Amino acid sequence: MNKNNNNGRDLISILSAAFAAVIAVTLILYGVIAFVSFGLPAIREKNGTAPSREASSEAPENEGSTDDAESASKTTEEVIAIRTTEAPPETVKRDDDREIESLTQERVDVIGMDYSTEVVDFTTEGERDANNRPVAVNEFMTTMRADGVYATCYASDSDTKKVAFTFEAAEETGHTEEVLNILDNYSIKSTFYVTHKYAANNADLMRRMISDGHELGNHSYTCPDTGVAALSLEDVMRDAVNMQNYLQQAYSYKMTKYNFNAGKYSEASAVLLSEMGYEICFYSAAYADADPEQDFDAEATLESLKSMLHPGAVYCFHMTNPITAQVLPALIEYCKSEGYTITQLD
Repeated sequence: MNKNNNNGRDLISILSAAFAAVIAVTLILYGVIAFVSFGLPAIREKNGTAPSREASSEAPENEGSTDDAESASKTTEEVIAIRTTEAPPETVKRDDDREIESLTQERVDVIGMDYSTEVVDFTTEGERDANNRPVAVNEFMTTMRADGVYATCYASDSDTKKVAFTFEAAEETGHTEEVLNILDNYSIKSTFYVTHKYAANNADLMRRMISDGHELGNHSYTCPDTGVAALSLEDVMRDAVNMQNYLQQAYSYKMTKYNFNAGKYSEASAVLLSEMGYEICFYSAAYADADPEQDFDAEATLESLKSMLHPGAVYCFHMTNPITAQVLPALIEYCKSEGYTITQLD
C-alpha cells in the first residue's frame, strides 16, 4: 500500500516538473519573439542602421515613371518641400500614342496622402500680366508643373501670337451644327470636350466633329453638378475610364486630353489623371455662356471676348446658348486682324 502511494507521488512530481519546464520554455520563446519584433528594430533605428518606416515604403508598380515611385517613397513634408523649392519644369509635349490606364489602388492611396483633395474653382478672373494673361492661370500652371502634371491652359508659350478655341459639350440645344459650320468655313480645327450623355445622344454631331478633324477630349462620364473633382479619387479614375472606354467602343476614338467639368478641380485629382496618361486642359479666356435661357447682348459679349485676347489664349465656349454662334465669326475676324494664328490646342 505504501509502495503504491510512493509511486503515485513520484509520478505527480515528474508531471509537475515537466509542466513547469514547458511554461519556462514558452516564456523564453515569447521573450525572444518580442525582442526580435520590437527591441531589435528600435536599437537599429536608434543607431541609424535601419531606415524609417516612411523612407522604407516603396511605391507599387504601375504605369507611372520612376519619378512616381520616388515621389511615393517621400514623406508628405518632403514632397511639399520639393514642390516649393524646385523650379517648375518646362511644358512637355506628350506622345499622342500613349495609353490611358488605371493606377493601382496603392498608388491612388499615395496620391490621396501626398496631394490636396480640396476642390478648387478654376478661374481666369483677377489681375493680368504684361501679356494680358490671367495671373491666376499662370499660378495654376506653375503649381501643376511643380506637381509633375501635364497641364495646358495656353496655345503657346511666351509671346507667340497663337489662339485656340475649345468647346465644352455636355448638352445639345440645337446650336452645335452652326458652330461646326463656322469653324469649317474658316478652316479652323478645335477641341471639343464631351460627356457620355452628349456622345450617346448626338452620334451625327460626334461623327462630324471627328471627320472634320476636330479633337475630342474627356469631359467626364457622369458630369456631376458639383464637379468630378468632388468624387473620391477612386471614382474620379473610374469615371474617366468609363468615358474613355465608351468613346473607344462607340466611335473608335482614343482621347488624350481631360477637361474637368463644372470648372472645379483638386490637386490630387489632377495628379491622378495625369499619371493615368491624360493632359489636363483648362483655358485662359472664358465667358459665362452656358445658360441656354440667358439673353446676351452680342456687341457687349464680343467686346468682352476681345478684351481677353492675349498670346497663347485658349477660349472656352459652350454651345448651349445661341450667343456663341452669333459672336464667333466676328471674334475670329478680330483675332486675325490682330495678327493671331488660330490653331488647335496642342
